[in-house]
Amino acid sequence: MRINRANAHQRDKDRLDPVKGNLQDEACSQVWKELIANWSRRTKLVEYCVSVVDSSMEEKKRTIAGLEADDAARRKAQAQLFAEEVKLNQVHNELSVEKIIRQRSLDAFKSRCRYFVPPSTDAEASKWWDSVNRGLLYSLARRAFCPSSHLWSFLRSTIAGMPHLWFILSAFAAWSALAHPTDPLHIQKAAGTMFADVKVPIHLGVMSRCPDAVLCESVFDKVLPRVIGKIDLSLVYIAHLDPTDEDFGVKCMHGAQECAGNIQQLCVSKYTTAQEWWAFVQCQNYHGRESVGDPDLALSCAGASKIDWEGSGVGQCAGNDASGKAPEGIAMLKESLRLAQDLDIYKSCTVLINKKAVCVHDGTWKDCEKGHDVNDFVKQIEEEYEHLNELN
Repeated sequence: MRINRANAHQRDKDRLDPVKGNLQDEACSQVWKELIANWSRRTKLVEYCVSVVDSSMEEKKRTIAGLEADDAARRKAQAQLFAEEVKLNQVHNELSVEKIIRQRSLDAFKSRCRYFVPPSTDAEASKWWDSVNRGLLYSLARRAFCPSSHLWSFLRSTIAGMPHLWFILSAFAAWSALAHPTDPLHIQKAAGTMFADVKVPIHLGVMSRCPDAVLCESVFDKVLPRVIGKIDLSLVYIAHLDPTDEDFGVKCMHGAQECAGNIQQLCVSKYTTAQEWWAFVQCQNYHGRESVGDPDLALSCAGASKIDWEGSGVGQCAGNDASGKAPEGIAMLKESLRLAQDLDIYKSCTVLINKKAVCVHDGTWKDCEKGHDVNDFVKQIEEEYEHLNELN
């Protein structure tokens, strides 16, 4: 739409003041300038928000340090600090979102302005342009030579120090993609590979008051910002159906309060955004696993995570009093237990990437063939995402 408007504007301008040059080129140049200006403005706004939250957190940390003798005031200040940490994580996530938006905007722009090249005097524009071109050649080269992830990793590491060979391979791959006149979508599909949006399902098999679950969730709190937009994360709860239980019809290993905590988290997940849900879970964990499931803490964490407990639908699901005893929440917990059985999840915490168990923390890390730290999980997710979004 912006390209169409720019074309119309340029035609009007050309009628009033004829100039040399191609109309389409002028229109593309105009839209390109707008793109760069918007990206710069949005990035500055997000970076400003980061600086504001950073300053606020530092001030609250100094306040906490001066309240060692006043336990009540210190707990209140710590809760406020956690709320600021939630804000900071959300703002940092926006930086990653901005990167995705810029990449996809470039892809749309290039689909209409195929022959446009930014002026070499514009360093910022040239940087983005070169980046997206490298990404396209990377995608085409991989498709042409190495469908296998392991083979591609080997080739990429082998020729990393030989830029001339890399250029030749990439250029040949691009030519190969162009040599499909009977398939007009071939190039479009190749160009869209790096923008594919098949997300990797991640399941964490947990019990909300289990120390292994809290540790596992703290690790994934560091994983999430690095794989934003590439995963669908969910918590799957481990417990047993018990018809004799009057409150939930479920027996949870760490008591009835854990059943309430499971339901609180399930309902928040259903009726809020992923960021709000995860902030809520982290807030509960922050106050200690023994407090997870406590109705007062649930309502407090909802406030810290900017969740309207009653207005959002969470209250109807988990009880306006946050007791977890509402019919909808109980039904969701029972459904989650059935999902855990279907996925063969029996220990908290079990990590599944694309429905395959890759690691377990049960007192210590176990059965983690590809590692268990943040970098290991990020690498496994990236590989699975790449595999799911390969060209057919």
